[in-house]
Amino acid sequence: MNRTLRPRTVRRAALATVLTLTASLAGVLAGTPAQAAESCHASGYACLYEHNDFHGFQDDFRADRVLPSRWDNKMSSFRNRTTCAVRLYDSARGTGRYVTVAAGREVRSLGNTFGSFWNDRVSFLDFCP
Repeated sequence: MNRTLRPRTVRRAALATVLTLTASLAGVLAGTPAQAAESCHASGYACLYEHNDFHGFQDDFRADRVLPSRWDNKMSSFRNRTTCAVRLYDSARGTGRYVTVAAGREVRSLGNTFGSFWNDRVSFLDFCP
């Protein structure tokens, strides 16, 4: 039995395939940022944000550390999801000037909260000083 498909049927099948693939891809892409950001809202993490109001690139840390180069002098807002204070130092050695963010607190703008000097100036995190 030889069957030929009508052009209209072929177009519908092609459109259905494209829509299915588009919906699947959109679901994967939409899920990725939410999953990446999930740990940044979890208890026990200090969350760094590139821009004010928790926008831009974000990352999270759990222990004292010199910030990696992608973060050195590039943080503008901060969430402390730990159970103790976190000091933010302007020196990679954890010396010099610092500000302290209490446990469970967040800072929407380091520059507005602690003075313009602190926007994009943090190089070291000190947990539970």
